[in-house]
Amino acid sequence: MKHGKHDPVRQTQPPPAEVDALIALYNSRHYAELESRARSLVDRYPDFGFGWKLLGGALQMQGRNALPAFQKAAELMPGESDAHYNLGVALKSLGLLDDAAASYRRALKIKPDYAEALNNLGNVLKDLGQFNDAVASFRRALALKPGYAEAYYNLGVVLKNRGQLDDALVCFSKAVELKLNYAEAHKSLGEILQIFGQPDAALASYRRVQELQPDLLQHSIYAHLVLPIIPESPAVIAEWRERYQNGIAKLMNIPGTLELERTRCSQNIG
Repeated sequence: MKHGKHDPVRQTQPPPAEVDALIALYNSRHYAELESRARSLVDRYPDFGFGWKLLGGALQMQGRNALPAFQKAAELMPGESDAHYNLGVALKSLGLLDDAAASYRRALKIKPDYAEALNNLGNVLKDLGQFNDAVASFRRALALKPGYAEAYYNLGVVLKNRGQLDDALVCFSKAVELKLNYAEAHKSLGEILQIFGQPDAALASYRRVQELQPDLLQHSIYAHLVLPIIPESPAVIAEWRERYQNGIAKLMNIPGTLELERTRCSQNIG
């Protein structure tokens, strides 16, 4: 008996070559084409979980709602840690924090050494105000993956917000050591150094951020307007006054500077 178009295997599993072609589109960042072809794939093979996973990835990388696709992938592949991880990412992007935490925990139940899931879970717990659990999650991620710059940065953010500035300084320093082009970590490191009364070191961090993200005006403001908290002498006061005045002069020539600085000052006051 010939199976023809009604072959049950062909109905649930697409040809490997077709799947490989979609993976190649993802890896080459052709997300719009991937979306179109992945939609066709899941229309023909609706029970093929990996097809839904590819569709979710294409939508996510285009900044679109990937939640339904990742929900379907997790439903069809309940034993795959990545399916639950991807669902957690989509849920968090929509502000569904409790559901995101549950998805990351399902991923970790399947794969307890999933450092990326621990890091993302830590971020969700931080947003939920569960700071002790967030710290524990980041530390578990780092125990599994000691070179994980993002986990050091995220841990540093929580520690800084809790007033543990010495520990936060260590975390931000480690993050930029592991990932030299990590702009957010350089900025946070500069803020800590400025608090600790190390304006030259802070200035170096802010200038590094400015190099990495030259189009963001806020970084120019930080770089030009940094000041020591407690000047050591009249000579130091004069030196930094001159730096500050020069910084103001440079910033005045950049459109939008004053409005952004007003916003920054109002946020600091609030």
